[in-house]
Amino acid sequence: MEILVMTVVLALAVSASALVLNSASRMAASHRDQIALNENIESFLAQAAALGDSYTCCSGVCTTTPPAASATQDGGNANSSCATNNPRDDRYFFPFQDNPTTTSALFGLNTCRVGGVSGQACNREPDAVTEVCKDPNVNLLLGPLKTAIDALAVPPNAGVTTAIQPSKTIRITITDTINNRVARVYDLYPPMARFCP
Repeated sequence: MEILVMTVVLALAVSASALVLNSASRMAASHRDQIALNENIESFLAQAAALGDSYTCCSGVCTTTPPAASATQDGGNANSSCATNNPRDDRYFFPFQDNPTTTSALFGLNTCRVGGVSGQACNREPDAVTEVCKDPNVNLLLGPLKTAIDALAVPPNAGVTTAIQPSKTIRITITDTINNRVARVYDLYPPMARFCP
């Protein structure tokens, strides 16, 4: 009888130990998955930030590709609207010269508010920049950047949504698709938007 009781107790102890080990193993795997997801999210956000840093509208067309030629570098000429292809230079982001062709083409806006009067031609770079920075045009200002971010590879086990905010930021929301929860919300404020009046 004692042997039978001892066998039952031993079986219960082994069974409880197996449950504890199994639970610990599941928790460790979940923790590893969470670390991997966080690393993938950080990598995605770094790529998005790099696109934001290189985003420019100096040629009249907004793009994340730096201009190949400029008025001061890489064999550009004096008529170039892009003063530099260096994103660390303030002149990188918007047209450098008051070239009516470029400034009126900026986002396809053909009219500006000049001297308090609406409907004037966007012949000056400051007027065109002021116009594209206005609230109704924020989608035009950041649309190509949002498209470039949307084209990035989505991290494994995650979902990504982007939305242009009136504050001239792009809100990136990353969800954990395994646990069905929001993993990260990040507002990308590209350097170009800081020059908006």
